[in-house]
Amino acid sequence: MKHILITILCLGMAFAGYTQEAGKMAIEQIKNPGPKQLVELPDSAEWYNAFQPYKIKNKENRVLLLNYWSPADVSALEVISMIQEFARLHPEVELLTVYRSANGEHPDATRVVTDIRAFGINHSVIVPYVWEALGPLNFVSSPAVSMVLGGGTLFTNHLGVDQIDTMIDNLNALFENSAGNAPGLANSGPTYGNLNRLPGSVLSHPTSIVVDEFTGDLLIADTRHNRIIAASPEGEVKYTIGTGAEGFIDGPGSKARFNHPMGLVFDQRNRILYVADTYNHSIRRVDMVDQRVMTVLGSGDHGALAPEEVFGTSGKISFPTHLELRGGKLFIAMTGFNQIWEMDAITNKAHPIIGNGKPGCVDGKGDDVKLNAPSAFAFTDGGKMLILDAVERKIRTWDVSGEVTTSFTDTGGDLAFPTSITTAGPEVYLTDVNRRKVFKILDGNLQLVAGSGQFGAGEGKALKATFMQPSGIFISGDRAYVSDRGANMIRVINLKKSKVNNFYFTNLENLSWSEHAILHGEKILASDVVVGPGENLIKVNLDLGDRYRTLGIGRNMASMEGAEGSNEIVSENVQSGEVVISAQGGESNRIARMELYVTFTDVNIPGSVCVEAYNVIIPLVYKSNGGNSHEVDLPITAHYSQIDAAPAQRVSEGRK
Repeated sequence: MKHILITILCLGMAFAGYTQEAGKMAIEQIKNPGPKQLVELPDSAEWYNAFQPYKIKNKENRVLLLNYWSPADVSALEVISMIQEFARLHPEVELLTVYRSANGEHPDATRVVTDIRAFGINHSVIVPYVWEALGPLNFVSSPAVSMVLGGGTLFTNHLGVDQIDTMIDNLNALFENSAGNAPGLANSGPTYGNLNRLPGSVLSHPTSIVVDEFTGDLLIADTRHNRIIAASPEGEVKYTIGTGAEGFIDGPGSKARFNHPMGLVFDQRNRILYVADTYNHSIRRVDMVDQRVMTVLGSGDHGALAPEEVFGTSGKISFPTHLELRGGKLFIAMTGFNQIWEMDAITNKAHPIIGNGKPGCVDGKGDDVKLNAPSAFAFTDGGKMLILDAVERKIRTWDVSGEVTTSFTDTGGDLAFPTSITTAGPEVYLTDVNRRKVFKILDGNLQLVAGSGQFGAGEGKALKATFMQPSGIFISGDRAYVSDRGANMIRVINLKKSKVNNFYFTNLENLSWSEHAILHGEKILASDVVVGPGENLIKVNLDLGDRYRTLGIGRNMASMEGAEGSNEIVSENVQSGEVVISAQGGESNRIARMELYVTFTDVNIPGSVCVEAYNVIIPLVYKSNGGNSHEVDLPITAHYSQIDAAPAQRVSEGRK
């Protein structure tokens, strides 16, 4: 029997054509491989979420998809989603991600684990110390795909997200034609630690935030949950736009579907929210009067080459990530094309205005200008556009004459990988995911606004507060709202008082839940409570154990069964994890029910925010002489597996 090992290596962001016919030819050559070129994983590397390090040569009876991943890559979430879905469908497939930091530095364990959590990676990750040791698997352009055959034979290399998608389609066909198993492959189970699922957090990889200045509501791009959340300044969830499932569907907000929306901008005057629906390669328009969604730019298919113009939904665009609105024009960071585009908000006609489409950092005018996957920019009061270059740690300014110049360069090494930019009068604000800090630039000087640089989600004085991955920022009045994608939280900086607070959600029943935020709704049966006539107050103590601390308790519903009467939740005490319910009914036995959403943190993992649903059932036994005040201890379980933010996850360093 012939043994086959298939390794797919996926890197950052470049695109090339890959036809279905070429894919079919590749499948034929898998069955009959030609000349051999052996490849292997390096000895000097850190491993995360693995029982033990391994070698490709020892994987002859397994399928290995090797994903080369840089968190800076806008396509990273899409590629990870594709390969994890493929592995889910085929148990004989094993995944391994090769991690490379955005700035080329060897990352510390905390950063790697934070990225693993933020991107929802559920398999083993390797971080080489010496990239040259990867040999033919060490690519410069990205994303790249390598197919490796039995025992480590390099078969072929490909480039581009489209290629990965096509390759996986062809591999799916191969597996299906082989009755679920490719020839010579064994379903021997994974060698990585099965993480089951990440916490069902309220947010997952939040990116953009805007504020409705009329209502004060926050509008949040909950990217991995494929939805937009509207919440009051106090955290009350009002509604969500999008079902939470991946898709490309217009219509009412309760039925519309997105695919990793990242950029938001709000037309306050016309009550229109524009959404950069990044993985649908489109711009969506939401009428905030009735939350109806309509696509205004992009067909939904990925564009490989930048066109000169796109009108409405008739053409293809590529990975839009950031939006700004000015003078009736919508400005778009077209990250996949290495350009900034402009769209007329009335005609929906769009075209590139900055960048020749080739990646780079070159100033000038017209076709001379090169941008490097732009994903953040902002306008000054004078109408100049400030384009953030995260890799070069520069700000490049575009003026109305069309000229691009470099206006700020971090020469002191204070920045590592700045990801978002906004303005407030003469001040320019930046977030840096690697430094875990928020900065501002005033009169050309970089100043620290918040963040000690340590890992966590600590509140308090701004310069002592901790962040995980501050990745988006919006200024409203004296507050800066920061999306911390590593903590899956929104952080609020009071700019006047120089303090940081965490933003907690209530009314979680108004959320639409996606497959990435599954709530178990576990039934919890309490011991019998002997009740008397009239109103009975029952204090329920939610016991999560020593490992977890309650952050919030959301009310959903309470009901009574078995007799006439009512049951309502009177109050909650978040600090002690208590819920008080009022049960009223007739002179008979009955059952009180309540549904709770409990938000909690794992005290061993700074900044972790998780949420679970519980259906609590309390049997009420009536006695005429029963009391009217009761207390119930209710042990509940947190049903999730969490990647520990600790170096212990590194099973081997092996540095030589």
